[in-house]
Amino acid sequence: MRNQLKKKRINIRNKYSSIGLKLIILLFSFNAIYSQEPIKIFGVVQDSLSQPLDIVTVVLFDNDERYVSDFRTKNDGQFLFELLPQKSQYVLKFRSLAYSTDDIIVKVDENTSEYGYKVIMSSYITKLDEVVIQGSQPVRIKKDTIVFKAANFLDKTNEVLEDLLKNLPGVEIDTDGTVKVNGKGINKVLIGGDDVFDNNYKIATKNIDAKDVDEIEIIYNFNENSVLRAIVESEAIAINISIKDERSGAIYGKGSIGYGNDNNYIGGLTLFKLDKKLKTFLISKTNTTGIGANDNLNGSMFRRSGSGNFDKYQAFSDNIISTDGVASNPVINESYLNDNRSYFNSLHVLTKPKSNIHVRTIFYLLDDAIKRQNAFKTFYYSPPVFDISQSKVIHNNMREFNAELNIKNANGSKSFIEYNGIFNNANQQSHIDLTIDQNKFNENLSIKDYFISQQLNTTFRINRKSTFSLNMFYLQDKNPQVYATNNPIIENQGVISQSYNNPIRHFGFNSKLISTKSQWNFGFLNKNEKLISEILNDESKLLSEDFDFYNNIKYNNNDFFVYREYDFLFNKNYVLSINAKAGYNFVKYKTDTADQNPVSSP
Repeated sequence: MRNQLKKKRINIRNKYSSIGLKLIILLFSFNAIYSQEPIKIFGVVQDSLSQPLDIVTVVLFDNDERYVSDFRTKNDGQFLFELLPQKSQYVLKFRSLAYSTDDIIVKVDENTSEYGYKVIMSSYITKLDEVVIQGSQPVRIKKDTIVFKAANFLDKTNEVLEDLLKNLPGVEIDTDGTVKVNGKGINKVLIGGDDVFDNNYKIATKNIDAKDVDEIEIIYNFNENSVLRAIVESEAIAINISIKDERSGAIYGKGSIGYGNDNNYIGGLTLFKLDKKLKTFLISKTNTTGIGANDNLNGSMFRRSGSGNFDKYQAFSDNIISTDGVASNPVINESYLNDNRSYFNSLHVLTKPKSNIHVRTIFYLLDDAIKRQNAFKTFYYSPPVFDISQSKVIHNNMREFNAELNIKNANGSKSFIEYNGIFNNANQQSHIDLTIDQNKFNENLSIKDYFISQQLNTTFRINRKSTFSLNMFYLQDKNPQVYATNNPIIENQGVISQSYNNPIRHFGFNSKLISTKSQWNFGFLNKNEKLISEILNDESKLLSEDFDFYNNIKYNNNDFFVYREYDFLFNKNYVLSINAKAGYNFVKYKTDTADQNPVSSP
């Protein structure tokens, strides 16, 4: 009763004293939370036979189901989290392809700084006893690979490989088609152990019939370089698909066609031929239903394809100009009716002249034409009363051709040689017509891209614990852009046009001496780039007082480098890495323009 009377007296006081009391309480609570010492949440993950489990992802959430951190177990099955306690309770979730267990709730006590757990995970196989009697186990584990028997996870609604993958424990598919295993994106989809699709594995996941799949392998510690695979651990994950024996050597596929209102159509043809020495995939699609040609690929810039050995040396010219800069108004409605016409064609061929030699060719041809339009009137009633009518039409046309040749000679753990060549040519046209009352705006943008890349990697085994690799590369990218617009609101402006070109040429080499504990790098990189731009007014140079709006800049960079990385292994959980780098860098910069101005984008 006294406490209740005391609370009433406090409430009777003026509001300022109440607010002050609340602030004091909040500040005290804030200091109490952040003055705590770090806590450790750790443990070991084991199976029912008390054997430690690796490749288990342990995820830590707070009590609001918000992600905090994650940890992937190694051979010892141990996990460890160190953090400042922001919450009074946390949740541990354990994700594995072959095992499962319940979540663990960690309740934080201010007098306890360490929380240890022994986690026992049960196998998924024990839950599928009715299937095991058919003579094949639904899940098998061999070293870094987990094998699923496809028939045990297939249901009537599964049409393509993507649908089947969704049924596997630990596997999820994002809305854009990205495949993830335990929350991490995969690097490759292999067919019978062969890399047919390169980085664009959506060609496989969205087109291979789920009923034709025999087994699915999830491969951890994946490395397509057979020599490095025996020396260096990898964080990459790949999926390998084996096709049923009755499909081997046969030409098979599927076709589809559809027609609807307003002359809309959709059609597709997929043909496969798979055997041990030759794998061929032919895919052709067309539609007017809003599916873009690029939706069939892992990203719109599929020219980035190529072996993972070369990813760090890829470079591309910039697209600096964009449309819809003048012919847009954030105040006016920008909702559209969309219309499209899309063609997509791809051919993948992988052949093996010998068991250790793989030759892969990939061709893509796509054509996207997209039309977006709107027309409406907007009324404004605040004095004075007026209305604005608008019509806007946007045309985007994209045509692109890509060709790739990849040759691999993999002699087990002794040597690995790979050549990768890419040619890409793209043409993009954008046109916008905008009418606001009687004022007409238009914008035009043309982009023509030419890209070529040549790369060679050789890797040799020196002894049981070390290898040597040499990577040589050359690439060139030209990407000229031409933009033009008019704006009738500004009198006597005429047509303003802008041209931009940023051609680049890179070449060099990188050599590595790799062992289990250290790595030597020595290499050279040359970057030759230009920036050429100009702004015109009715085809005449645009002037502002005493200078012109144009750039002509040349940039050349030569970089020699050498560095060493050494790892000190204290135990299974702690590694100290020391890096030392030395080099010589020479940069040459030249401009032919006395009055240089940065290029501007509308």
